[in-house]
Amino acid sequence: MARLFQALAEQAPLLLWLDDLQWADAASLDLLHYVVRDWAEHGVPVLVLLCLREEALTGTPPLSDWLFSMGRALPVTRLRLSPLSAEETMRLVRLLGSGDQEPEQRAPDLERLGQWLFAETAGQPFFLLETLKALLEQGLLTLRLTASRKWEIALTEAAEQERQWRGLLPSGVRELIRARLARLSPDAGGLLAAAAVLGQGFTFEHLAQVAQMPEQEGVLVLEEILKGGLLQETNTTRSPTSEQPYTFTHDKIREVVYSEVGEARRRLLHRRALDILQRAAAPMAALAHHALAAKLLEPACRWSVAAGDEAARLFATTKAQQHYTLALEALAHLPESEEVRRQRVETILKLVNVSWTTESPEQHLARLAEAEQLSLTLAGSDRQLLAQVHYWIGFMAFVRHALREAKAKFQQVLVEAQELGDEGLQTLASVQIARTLTGQGQFGQVEALLVPVISRLEAEALWTEWIFALGFLGVSLAARGHYTAGLAAGQQALARAQVTNSRDHRARSHFFLSVMYGMGGDLSRMVEESGLVVELAQQSGDWVLLYLGYGWRGWAESRLGQSEAALESMARSQDLGRQHGERLLLTDWLAAAHAEVLLAAGRVEAARAQAEAAVELARAVGGLYGEGLAQRVWGQTLAAASSSHWAEAEAHLAASIQALETGQALLEVARTQVVWGQLCRERGNETGALEHFEKAAAQLEDAGLAHERLRVCGYLIEVTG
Repeated sequence: MARLFQALAEQAPLLLWLDDLQWADAASLDLLHYVVRDWAEHGVPVLVLLCLREEALTGTPPLSDWLFSMGRALPVTRLRLSPLSAEETMRLVRLLGSGDQEPEQRAPDLERLGQWLFAETAGQPFFLLETLKALLEQGLLTLRLTASRKWEIALTEAAEQERQWRGLLPSGVRELIRARLARLSPDAGGLLAAAAVLGQGFTFEHLAQVAQMPEQEGVLVLEEILKGGLLQETNTTRSPTSEQPYTFTHDKIREVVYSEVGEARRRLLHRRALDILQRAAAPMAALAHHALAAKLLEPACRWSVAAGDEAARLFATTKAQQHYTLALEALAHLPESEEVRRQRVETILKLVNVSWTTESPEQHLARLAEAEQLSLTLAGSDRQLLAQVHYWIGFMAFVRHALREAKAKFQQVLVEAQELGDEGLQTLASVQIARTLTGQGQFGQVEALLVPVISRLEAEALWTEWIFALGFLGVSLAARGHYTAGLAAGQQALARAQVTNSRDHRARSHFFLSVMYGMGGDLSRMVEESGLVVELAQQSGDWVLLYLGYGWRGWAESRLGQSEAALESMARSQDLGRQHGERLLLTDWLAAAHAEVLLAAGRVEAARAQAEAAVELARAVGGLYGEGLAQRVWGQTLAAASSSHWAEAEAHLAASIQALETGQALLEVARTQVVWGQLCRERGNETGALEHFEKAAAQLEDAGLAHERLRVCGYLIEVTG
């Protein structure tokens, strides 16, 4: 063997790579030791690369002794391979998936896949590649050879629903872990089963108690598991006296161990864990988890709701949503009773409150219809609970942009709250009526509704509703020409959002500011604020604000002359809208904005069709603001088409002013006057142009928008010479 490799190395320097050295027998190790020393003595240019599992060095003393002996005779370099980082995982996915395209062109799909792969595998290379294979086998990924003979990975249509990825445990990973588990002693298997039930992060004391193993014996068994690389000690101690917690080296190991434990034994272990953690005053979420797994439904429901309440207080809405959903599942399996029905209604209301931005309106309305029916079966029909259900039905009607229905429902809630003497519900109903009026563009009615309730919301620390109220007030003030006062209200809402440290609060506050900056003509700030909305909404999974953020960003980009970027942003907003329903909140505003974007991009006929559709949509919901904006674009497209359409164009411009004036959107009235004046001037009608420019200048002066007024004054000078 020594001479064979020496002959090969005389032709070119040689690399000898031996994988899985931990499986080598003693004779093979002796042979390798001999030939390597022989090559060193004869100066043979061979690099020997040996790969082995780190835990094998502690579990196989002869192998450790052999490596030590090699190190004394020859220069040995040890390289510990760590898992791939998140960035390295993303780099691998980009290289595998881009094909003929630049990686940036396929960034959204590949980014989503890479993030999920890293979260699922923690960068463990074998797990990562086996997971990719499993995705291919299940049709969630496709692999194809491009025209230039490059491989390309792509997500299939089936993979658009990310829930299909969850719980994926590739067969290759499962078999590898099973092989490692098979080498454990029975006691080690029992202790590991207890660890799998406890999850990630537990003390030795709790582990031994759940496994019902004496501590002295348990220590020896734990050492066996640690040497096998299945559990590890972490470095998260909070004080020198606290016990060192233990975790699985990879969550896939925990999954396999847990799945191998029988159902009856799992329930027994979860009950033990529940008893132990109750005495240790563990978090409600942990108690709820073990109660559910142990099929103790009543305490599981109670603790799930408590865990959801705790998460909601901390603005951890995703966790709160998960806990409330689990509580509803537990309630569904409890015997029918009035108390169970009441708990179900209360939990549905809590779930809708924390998840209305992450699930479709139809899902919530179905839940609320159930809650309404259940409320009617309670003793005395429980008018208090029923009023709260009606409140959320109105709320979801607003999200679906059924503004007339929403306003009627909130007015009903206001009456119910007054009859019940519920000042808190009266306050919330007033905020939502103001919200609906804002959506319709009836800005003149908003201030009177909100000013009396804002101080009450602040006194009760209802910050979500307080931020909404400040936002609606700021938008209505800005639209009416009180731009500085409106902006101050929006900035006050943002300041409070930063104090609460809630991503949802910050995203909503930035959205309100984006709307206000747009109304005030500060387009660079409008782009900046809407960009922050998109960024925060992507992080939180808030599809509502993502839909709105892209729309407002596109609107701002168009007004800045960035037509291509504007069309792309609008397309993203529309895609989100189609995914969650035909009509969503502020749809008529965005439909009118889209018409404006198309017109700015030179697509006149498409802009006219979009403006016509936006007018129809706005009228269906009583939307004065959306109609006013769309009528203006409609008039512009007619004027651009032919001089023969001038009378019709003026009729639409007049309709724009009428709708906007009715809703007191005075800044947009001024902008319609400017557009009308410019069109008059293009047709040589200097008298008409002068009249419209003068009206616009006066309105802009009242609003304090000096930069726009100066531009209009420039038009006046040009007209008058």
